[in-house]
Amino acid sequence: MVAVGIVLLLVGSCSIYVHHPHLSTSPALAIDLSARRPKGSAYQATITNRDACEAILSELRAARFVGFGAAANGEMTIRYANGKADRVLLMWSPDHSDLLFFHHGFYKTPAERFFTKLKDGGIDVTKL
Repeated sequence: MVAVGIVLLLVGSCSIYVHHPHLSTSPALAIDLSARRPKGSAYQATITNRDACEAILSELRAARFVGFGAAANGEMTIRYANGKADRVLLMWSPDHSDLLFFHHGFYKTPAERFFTKLKDGGIDVTKL
């Protein structure tokens, strides 16, 4: 009975921990974005506007755990004021309604909201 209780406690605490991504809480200085397009071309950009970086981070932090995802076709490196960086792998859902990303687990957020935040940061989302 004790073993069952320990297993349930571990499963419960793990599911609470992975419910949302754990990105650094330090202020973001910049976000480097790189995406691969189907025909091999690449798009790279950097967002340095702190308000835009925080809006993007807010969207990522609110994402929900989904468990599994596909191969990444983009990547973001979020650089923080404390010198640390988070690497987030990006992928799109088959119907492009959600952005899926990997950061110690697979998460999803509505693509339209996320792309709006990227546009506000100066990213040409038509190239993604």
